[in-house]
This record gives sequence, C-alpha cells and structure tokens, in this order.
Amino acid sequence: MPKVRKDAPNEDFILPVVVGSIARPIDKAKAKNPKSLYEWVVYLRGVGGMSLEHVVDKVVIQLHKDMERPNRNIKKEPYETYDEGWGTFDLTFVVHLKKSVFGTATSVKLINYALVLEPLHVTPCNVPGGGGNTPTFLPAPTFNVPVAAERIDEIIISNPPDNLPTPSPRPVYPVGPKHWKVWPVIEKYRPVWMISESHQLARIEDVSEKLHEVTKELEEKQRELMWKKASVLQQMWLVEKAQKEMKKKKKKKNG
Repeated sequence: MPKVRKDAPNEDFILPVVVGSIARPIDKAKAKNPKSLYEWVVYLRGVGGMSLEHVVDKVVIQLHKDMERPNRNIKKEPYETYDEGWGTFDLTFVVHLKKSVFGTATSVKLINYALVLEPLHVTPCNVPGGGGNTPTFLPAPTFNVPVAAERIDEIIISNPPDNLPTPSPRPVYPVGPKHWKVWPVIEKYRPVWMISESHQLARIEDVSEKLHEVTKELEEKQRELMWKKASVLQQMWLVEKAQKEMKKKKKKKNG
C-alpha cells in the first residue's frame, strides 16, 4: 500500500493518484450513436488500489462539451465513467476533498488527462504474434484489443491538519459498465498498455537510483574539491608566512 506523505506538522499533504482510461473498438450493433468507433472508461483511483474515500468527497469528471452529460458527478468509488465516441479529447478530473478534513480553502483540485483510444505505437511483444524491440504502428479500431493508459499524478495541499484519517485497506480498481467487465477483458485480451502505473513506478525507481548514484558522485567530487581548497589555502598561508618572515629579516638587516 503506498504511503500518503505527511511526515511532520505543517508539511504538504501529498496524495498520489492514478488517472487513466481503457478503450476498445465498439460493437456497431450495440452503439448508441452510429458514428461511434470506440467505447471507453476513464477513471481516477489511488496508487496501488488505495482507497481515496477517507479524504475525497466526490470527483466530477468533465468530458468534452459536446458529450451527453459532459459533467459526471461521482460520489463514491470507483471514480469512473463510461461512454462511447469517435475521437479523443482532453478531460478534467475535479477532485473535491472533504471539507470536514481540509476545510473550504483547499476543497477542489484539478487533474487534466487526454483520452487515449488508439495504440499509436507499441512494441511487437505486446501484439499477438509479435516479437523484438522495433516499435510497430497499428491502426485502430481494426486492431481489436483494448488500449489502456495510465498516469501517476499528485494532489498537493499546503498546511494540512495534523490528524489525517486512515485509508480503508480495501483495494479499489475500475470495474467498468455492466456489459463490459474491464479487468476480465484485460486479462483475456492482454491490452496494449501505452503506459501503466507499474511502468511509471519502475521508471521513478530507476530515476531515483540514478539520482542517488549521481548525488553520491557529486558528494565525492565536492569532498575532493574541499580537500584541494584546504590544500591551496594551506599553501597560501605558508607562502604568506614565509613572505612575512623575509620582510622581518630584511628589515632587521637594514636596521
């Protein structure tokens, strides 16, 4: 279970979240609109499936203005909505935090997300019958595999209260509409992941390790420079001392 970071009083409250989408070509016979090419689910959830209801009051998902019900008001987990359409668009998750916990000044946070519908580029190892490391460009919706994408984001609140509620141990993941069981579909068809939570966490860990190595190397160089500086200062002091002694001897000789 990921940690909600607040290590000391008056520090920022940092809540890690995941925003994402799962899309697939729609069955034309079941589409509400004959122009629709895809059906999709967009969602906001906690990292590692962590429940957010201990601090989140509701999430409003703002879709494209031309969509039916462009503002979807989700009051309970999972914070997700389903629909269909023919193209991608930018949407916004408006996260309303619990006023009973944070007060009115920090009640709303915005997270933007671009709906992903097509596997624009994937590695062949994710494609049935594929292999190797060369990227493959696949047209959708002819490629009948769900396309999933996720991004880790953070909700940051300054000067939070000292006593924060504890999240529920119950994991929460998207479930999708009744006719489309999202996770069984994923397990069966092995979706094309544009990028997932696990990918990003691995990248963060890799970057953290590299940053640690670079920091260690810089610290060693800094220590080396400090020793060199100390050596130069010592030499300067010895030169200055020698010059003073020479001046004294010269003054004494002339006197």
